Amino acid sequence: LPDVLAAVSGPVVVVPLLLSAGFHVHHDVARAVAEHPDAVASAPLGPDWSLAEIGASRLLQSGAHRRDTVVLGGSGSSDERAMADVDEAARRLGALWGGPVRVGHLGHRGTPLPEVVTQARADGAERVVVSSYLLAPGYFQDRALESGADLVTAPLLSASPDPALVELVVRRVEQARTVRAAWTARGSSV
Repeated sequence: LPDVLAAVSGPVVVVPLLLSAGFHVHHDVARAVAEHPDAVASAPLGPDWSLAEIGASRLLQSGAHRRDTVVLGGSGSSDERAMADVDEAARRLGALWGGPVRVGHLGHRGTPLPEVVTQARADGAERVVVSSYLLAPGYFQDRALESGADLVTAPLLSASPDPALVELVVRRVEQARTVRAAWTARGSSV
């Protein structure tokens, strides 16, 4: 990011393609943006209701049923704000799905996803479905697939992105531009 920003002149909006506001947002992105005289960073993508809608859609596409126990499989983080964002994402998914959604983490901190799946079974779940709260395939999605769940949904970003995800990115750009305009109108730097 610092190299890309160094090659850009004029106003620029950085949209962290991350699902929570953790270390990378508060440190890496913030530092890179602070070093560019005309850059502003948007909020990360999540949590957001549109991501919950995509998650609920992925559950239906995977063959999940309302009677299944659903576990949101998200990245763990050393940043408590990121952990709170994942909890909020699970709450939103549960509100749309119509039932409680547990949280299991992949990597770093938090209760490991396989432990949450095992506990759901011990609590009497007939089927456990992991709702992948990951943006793309890769290492963590592979770990979710190995969690012992009966079903694991596809990550939020697919080969043909859901229009709601694209709209979310555009919305984050517009929100950051609005903040920039407000700061500029006050004569302050971003």
